Amino acid sequence: IIIDESKRLTHMVEELLYLSRLDAIEEVYHFENVVMKGLVRDTCQRMLSISELNHVSLNMDFCETTAYVSGDLDKLERCIANVISNCIRYAKSRVDIKLTSQSDRIIITISDDGPGFEKDEEKQIFKRFYKGKNGNTGLGLAISKSIIEKHHGSIEARNTNDGAQFIIELPNSVS
Repeated sequence: IIIDESKRLTHMVEELLYLSRLDAIEEVYHFENVVMKGLVRDTCQRMLSISELNHVSLNMDFCETTAYVSGDLDKLERCIANVISNCIRYAKSRVDIKLTSQSDRIIITISDDGPGFEKDEEKQIFKRFYKGKNGNTGLGLAISKSIIEKHHGSIEARNTNDGAQFIIELPNSVS
């Protein structure tokens, strides 16, 4: 129990330090043209073992056109992994990841079939240390929001008829 708690606290401190660096000027972003279909697909592949352990299927639906974002590949992967991990934690049986491209925006929609958010909770979940019922450290979604905002995008959460939904919008860049 003590070892497990030590690991949990170490993880929380690492996440907090990472978030602090993201907010500080010292965190360096390495921008390049990122193929979003590849990034989202690879991130989903990495999340498969976690979803299988939780008996949750990951369903991917990607647009046919190649969509690019000028961004930091590692940080965008971390952001999307945080959101997918959050959805897996609350899902009953499935998480749906959809990537669409508009003329000036890339939209990533990540939905689960879980209970959704409590009343007005979707306004709080991106705040540091805010944890839902099954939350871990209360830092993952705050990290995701910081990353998306540094990429001049937006992230929002809302309830649907089937569960929770996250919508990430990023500027579309030309390759």
